[in-house]
Amino acid sequence: TYQRRVRGTDPSSGMEEGDLFDGLLHIEDGAVQHGYTQGFAEGHDEGVIEGTRSGEEYGFEVAGELAFYSGTVAAWLRVAHGVTEKTRKRLDGLWAQIGEISFENIDEDVLEGVRARYRQLASVFRQGKRLNQLSTDW
Repeated sequence: TYQRRVRGTDPSSGMEEGDLFDGLLHIEDGAVQHGYTQGFAEGHDEGVIEGTRSGEEYGFEVAGELAFYSGTVAAWLRVAHGVTEKTRKRLDGLWAQIGEISFENIDEDVLEGVRARYRQLASVFRQGKRLNQLSTDW
């Protein structure tokens, strides 16, 4: 009876020889799975934090750029006396395009279109400096 209990072969327990140590043999697998699950959860949390930070920084940059374009176009619209009808339509079109941009999910193609239209109009109004060339010392 003593030998059966030690070796795990007690017929009343329903265990076969070796069942007693199966849990020990699978400890490493369980630890690896637990580590993976915990690491995945922590990585997800870190990813959300980093993604939020990155999104805020990019959103701030885009908002500043669009504010610059918006202010410049507003000024051009006020002083656009004597410009051609084509230039006036371009100004109105750029103004409308800036106003339609959604800040929830900024489409890079739309943003690039605004930049291209701005560059066209900047050459008409001889606006030499672009946003990244302006001094930020207020």
